[in-house]
Amino acid sequence: PAHPVEIRLLPKDNKKDEADGMDEPAYVADRIVQMIGRERREDGTPLVPGDIAILLRSPGPDGADFTRALEARGIRVHNRASNTLYEQPEILLMLSVLHSIDNPTRDIHLAAAMKSPIFGFTLDDLVRIRLASRYGSLWDAVAVCAKETVPDAGVDEDLCRRCGEFLDRLQTLRQDGRGMGADKLMLRLYEGSRILTLIEGDRSVDSVSARANLQALYDEARRFENATGGGLYPFLTHMEAVAKSGSTLPQKDADPNAVRILSIHQSKGLEFPVCFLARNAV
Repeated sequence: PAHPVEIRLLPKDNKKDEADGMDEPAYVADRIVQMIGRERREDGTPLVPGDIAILLRSPGPDGADFTRALEARGIRVHNRASNTLYEQPEILLMLSVLHSIDNPTRDIHLAAAMKSPIFGFTLDDLVRIRLASRYGSLWDAVAVCAKETVPDAGVDEDLCRRCGEFLDRLQTLRQDGRGMGADKLMLRLYEGSRILTLIEGDRSVDSVSARANLQALYDEARRFENATGGGLYPFLTHMEAVAKSGSTLPQKDADPNAVRILSIHQSKGLEFPVCFLARNAV
């Protein structure tokens, strides 16, 4: 065969090979680096990252280790099986922003939106805002801080100004969002919040997959609007129902020429010239 079976035995804890200091994700990543461009498929063409799959029993918790190891070596990777779409951090962020536009008095969503790279507040900022007005919602506290400084709570002129800017920005989004479909509002957010640019500049995330996931969320909003014409609140209710039911929304494959990380179940029916079975996948 073009790629015979190879077996590498690691210690029982499956984390560290004390013989050569190599952990499993690093070993797999180095082996993939050796294979790409040097070994060939059955038709004689060189192997590329898209020819390779890593199969894991728990691709969610374990997949991140292999993703980091591959990215550190400049190899594109897509963890399709890590989580459902609505559990991805960039999707949770966007849904929190949408919830805040729909109803800014929901503190958890508003705090998540404010602390995101889109609006740039820190945890310390949120604590000071809350100390400035301990009653009512976080939204009420932001409104208090936007009017004047609160020295006793540490709300200085800079934080006061930023609260005012945030208040104006969210109010504008709320006004623009009235009567607008969830898909159109989401597209406006993508274009106006620089979220895609921010994601591309964050080395801690797989920016290619994140962009694909945000596109998938937009596609779901567009499908929902075409089917119901419901608007923002019905779309958010729909997304909550999907999450509670345990259903999944399709995630787009981010890059056809990337190493794929999959569960054994999700690999059924797929074929790859090279497969790594890692972390007790079988």
